[in-house]
Amino acid sequence: MGAPTACGAAFTVDDLERMPADGRYTAVGRASGTQQWVAQRPVPVTVGPADLVSGLRPEG
Repeated sequence: MGAPTACGAAFTVDDLERMPADGRYTAVGRASGTQQWVAQRPVPVTVGPADLVSGLRPEG
């Protein structure tokens, strides 16, 4: 069986911890969306501050 894929998947952040050395964040997330998979352990995700606001748009 190949590696799992997730089309249209999003991550739900369970825990967010700042890594002060470079201003980046490490989060443990769960995939959700049109396809899901179950991992034996949490999937580590690292994002930078710009990634946290990259999809935000002002209202109005």
